[in-house]
Amino acid sequence: MKKKKGFILISLITVVLLMSMFVLVACNNVEVDKSALQTAVTNCEKQYAVNDGKYTEASFQDVTNALNNAKNILNKQNATQEEIEKALKELETAVNSLKTTLPEYSLGYLATFISNIGNNYTLNVVDNSGETSQEYVTYYTDNARYYGKISSGIVSYDGYVHKFGYDSSNNIAIGGVYLKENATPMVYLKDNELWRVIRSLGNIEDYEIDGSAGATNIKNTNIYYITNEIYVETFYEVATGEQYNEEISKSINGVALEIVKSGNERTLKVSLCKDSVNEPIIVYSVLNIGSTKIDKINEYIQDNPKYKTTKNPVEMLNKFYDDSNYEMAENLVFDVYTTNMTSPSYTITYSDLNNFYWHSSKNNTGYVNTVGVNLANVELV
Repeated sequence: MKKKKGFILISLITVVLLMSMFVLVACNNVEVDKSALQTAVTNCEKQYAVNDGKYTEASFQDVTNALNNAKNILNKQNATQEEIEKALKELETAVNSLKTTLPEYSLGYLATFISNIGNNYTLNVVDNSGETSQEYVTYYTDNARYYGKISSGIVSYDGYVHKFGYDSSNNIAIGGVYLKENATPMVYLKDNELWRVIRSLGNIEDYEIDGSAGATNIKNTNIYYITNEIYVETFYEVATGEQYNEEISKSINGVALEIVKSGNERTLKVSLCKDSVNEPIIVYSVLNIGSTKIDKINEYIQDNPKYKTTKNPVEMLNKFYDDSNYEMAENLVFDVYTTNMTSPSYTITYSDLNNFYWHSSKNNTGYVNTVGVNLANVELV
């Protein structure tokens, strides 16, 4: 009887053990889904394999730890779905909690950096504003500027600002004195007024960017973005030498500024954008700061200290009248250096029904008002 009871007990234990083994095997054969975790690990390895200085050490170490744990779970043969989902959540949390060290510099530092560039630099420009992409170079020096896009420049010469370019033989060709556009009254620009034509980076002061420009930092980048039209206009004209206008404003509405590091060197990258920082239209880099030269211009000035032209003062006055959108032109200096006179000596006089007008080279005085004047009556005395 005792043997029979013992046999029954052993049989029951055996059945229980077999059932436990069956359940264990069944559990081990439950299918799990590691695809989401695998994707997260792959993406994380691509983006966060090395900390390149963009993130704090502590937050980046959290990502590294979570990544290593996720890889262990992927390699674990009997990992449960619960373990997989936990590893995925920890990895996502670590990535989303990364603390950036960018921007590496403040807006004030950027503004100071730009103003310290001064008026001597070269711009390498990539311009996609037209039907085909263009690459050109713009040069700025203390006494001249040359714009590759329009193949024309301006230079301080013989007391005034003159236009200049290169002829077919690549020799300097100096044009007439620069008349300030959109000015009332019309005025010639003196030799220290290059900045009145089109501004340079050296004319951009700290407060203009670090204040009224309304620049904002693009998250997790060194880029500051400005949509204020005044500053978009300035950075456009610096590169192109063209006046910013309503037509251009339809395609360029913002400017992105970034200081780019290359070894120990730092330079400014400017992107003129359509509607966002991701839509650059014109991009230029500021190079050769302090060492830029414009080919042949200084040699020409040294060899030709005085500007000469055969233009007649009356013809000049007519042109001012025809070209002007304004009614007044006060105290214009009609200095003309002719090829047959060392010092010009002339007086321009004309009159209307009520007034008498004159300009004399002898004493450099006069008053000119183009309202209602019949220039056919102008005489050169």
